[in-house]
Parts: sequence; structure tokens; C-alpha cells
Amino acid sequence: MHAPTRILTIYFDGGCPLCRREIRWYQHLRTREPVAWVDLDERRGEPPAPDLGFEQAMRLFHARCPSAGLLVGVDGFIRLWQAFPVLRPLALIASFRPIKAVLGKAYEVFAARRWRKRCADGACGLVP
Repeated sequence: MHAPTRILTIYFDGGCPLCRREIRWYQHLRTREPVAWVDLDERRGEPPAPDLGFEQAMRLFHARCPSAGLLVGVDGFIRLWQAFPVLRPLALIASFRPIKAVLGKAYEVFAARRWRKRCADGACGLVP
């Protein structure tokens, strides 16, 4: 079962301490629109949506937007940031093509490491 698609839906790994902290931070901000938060860890192994598999969702950040569909990685973060007045400037900066490319590569590296370690010892696998 998935959240209604008429609102922005954010899929996140609630079993990852870093991810959980980040989502809690977002949840305390004032939004310009409704946001549905889907904790993938609570749905262990279940596909969160017909077009989004569980492992696929766990590997990378996903957001579903009524007007743009399923957004992955940096595109999903940019769309999430647009939902918060205080983060809209960050969304605008991150949308600038050269910056978006750098953020995209950095996120891919982070996501690959996080997935391999799956948040070992509460540090999301980010060990030096």
C-alpha cells in the first residue's frame, strides 16, 4: 500500500539513524504543502508502491510528486526542499546544473556506502 499521490510522498529508511534524524528535522519545519512520510523500515520487504520495489527504494532516496511522478536521488531532495519555505533557496541553488551534477555524484557515493553497510553501528556505514 502506498501513500496517496495527490500530495508529495517521501520514502525513507527509518532503520537508518542518520536518515531518521534528517526526516525528523524536516518534519519539524513548516511546509507549503502536505507531505506524506513513508518509513520503508516499517514495511520490511514490501514494495512501497506498485512502481517502486523495496530494495530499489532502500538504495536511493525517492520522492513522489503529483506533477512530476517518481523522483530519485538529488531530484527527490530538490523537490522535498521546495516544499519548505525555509529550504526553497537551497532547492534553487541545487537546481543549477553544475551544482546539481556535483551533488548527484556526491549523493551516489554516499548512498552506495550507506547501502553496503546498512547503517552499521548507527553510523550509516560512513567510516573513514
